[in-house]
Amino acid sequence: LYCIWGTVMIALNTTIMGDARAGAEAVGIDPTTATVLVGLMSLISGISRVIVGAIYDRSSLRTVMLLSTGVGLLAASGLAIAFVLKAAELYLVAAVVLGFTFGSVPVIASAFVRQAYPARDFPRNLALANLNIASGAVVSALIINIGRAWGGDGAIYATLAVLVLIALLDIFVFTRRLSPQAS
Repeated sequence: LYCIWGTVMIALNTTIMGDARAGAEAVGIDPTTATVLVGLMSLISGISRVIVGAIYDRSSLRTVMLLSTGVGLLAASGLAIAFVLKAAELYLVAAVVLGFTFGSVPVIASAFVRQAYPARDFPRNLALANLNIASGAVVSALIINIGRAWGGDGAIYATLAVLVLIALLDIFVFTRRLSPQAS
């Protein structure tokens, strides 16, 4: 169940980063700004690692997963709406905010592995948890290619919003099964 959540969060961000130029141009943003956008997403990603880590230290795995996924849902919905309205400013803001979810994934992976498995196996299990990068990249490529064929940018970003809703539901099942500490 963690792998579903991690894959969706990674796919959400790699789709935006990988499709930044085409997506930005579709809402009227020039390619140079799209390149800067990816840099800003990376900056927010780094900042979010510190923020999510501090929140986790004071709360629970479920709390930080809900926070990350909620921000992802807000951003993905904003991106989908930006394509419908051709709203360049909304696209830029939503994409930058989305960087928060990308940065939270490694912190949440560490928290999950720390909570779910014995300490002696931490390095191996953390490496396995971080394999979501590969599955997320594959899902991202599928979303972009199928979305372009079926309906263009709007279909891509609407699909992402739906996937984040699935990840949100997954959190409740996942944290309930993990342990009472996760809640």
